[in-house]
Amino acid sequence: MDPDAEIFKAILRPGLNHSGVQHVHVVCRDKDQMDDFYTELSDAAVGSSGFVSTTTCLFIGENPYNLFKLILEAVTLTTVPPVRNVAAFLNSFRKSIDALNKPEEFVTVCLKHAELLRNVAASPFLEHLFHGFGDEWLSKRLRIVTLSTIPWDLILVSDEVSPSVLHTVYKQKTTVEKKHIDADVMRLQYKALDEDAPEIFCQGFAKFCVKNFKNNTTDPHHLLFLISKVAGIVKDKTDPTDENFKKDVVKNAMHGLKDDFVFLKVDNSCLETVADPVNEIPYYARFVLVAAYCASYNRKTSDLRYFARERDGKRRTAHKTKAETNTFQETGPQTFSLPRLLGMVCFFMSDYLKYTDPIPDIQSLINQLCSTKLIVRTSSDVNLQKPKYRCEASYDRVVQVARSLDINLADFLESDPSTLTAAMPLISLT
Repeated sequence: MDPDAEIFKAILRPGLNHSGVQHVHVVCRDKDQMDDFYTELSDAAVGSSGFVSTTTCLFIGENPYNLFKLILEAVTLTTVPPVRNVAAFLNSFRKSIDALNKPEEFVTVCLKHAELLRNVAASPFLEHLFHGFGDEWLSKRLRIVTLSTIPWDLILVSDEVSPSVLHTVYKQKTTVEKKHIDADVMRLQYKALDEDAPEIFCQGFAKFCVKNFKNNTTDPHHLLFLISKVAGIVKDKTDPTDENFKKDVVKNAMHGLKDDFVFLKVDNSCLETVADPVNEIPYYARFVLVAAYCASYNRKTSDLRYFARERDGKRRTAHKTKAETNTFQETGPQTFSLPRLLGMVCFFMSDYLKYTDPIPDIQSLINQLCSTKLIVRTSSDVNLQKPKYRCEASYDRVVQVARSLDINLADFLESDPSTLTAAMPLISLT
């Protein structure tokens, strides 16, 4: 029997009568597997007495009651106003289910990026939610599937939050890896030539390096960064653009790179000072910088519009009144909280990393960017619970960094700084 089919069968089994909300935690390899799990579960639900919807924990922030809104929107498939108490949530949820005109209907809500629930772990809200708020009707009608890359017991330490949680691992076979990764790297290099790529190398050089780095990463963008670094190290001893390059020299250079550099966990001793404003920033740290810029120059109220994957169709379509217009590009960068930054980093990495890679410690990357003054910490050093930051990087530099990740920065900003000068009135000096 297919183990995944058994998971779906257990989640969608009718007539369950729990003392609380049925909760299944599924460990997935990455964001793509979360999406695949939701798709397969939805297909399995066809013809059953329940239906499946999905939402994301990316922007729960530190207010657990935001989960009310997320769950209700997953059920109604429409935007709902904030709900700030249990009674209002239960009333709205009951009305939503009754509107389906199927008394036996139940809804399974998949919460992707469930690791961010730890932001509200201190509140008793989660425990009450998984216990159904003591409402037997809710316990029969709502089922929750949490999706994350880490086990539930590492997300929330307390066993009391969801004592009957069912743990499982999604066994879906991984997508067959692309065979010609070196060709992908070369295509990225040709694309980067117009942007003054730091080092040039031939396909044989790329193929040799990919073979040695493949156990560390198969992401072409990451590999381009690493291979360019190796080419820069060996260019005085052998020509990276010559198919007859000295393999022993290249191999020694690759072995000379520390593991912390290969995995981009940010070790100053492995980074050379270079003039390139993009390549002096480690690959994964670039995602953090782009996210920090967006957090500094966007209003918090716009986060769902730009960074909730389920709302892609609504991005940049809302018309702002004059009172709502974001003026941060004129007034300067604003401070932002750590959970807000982490939510944006998760979004960018989920959407723009296509392969399974060892992800470094995000906090280490933030500290590295702080040491270079691209990000500054505005809260006290002793404030470890709710640190706040501000992005000090220039728009032009962040645009270049975003471009290296195939991100169009303007797609994620409320206002385009490149048009600011044209919008300013001309001032005549007398």
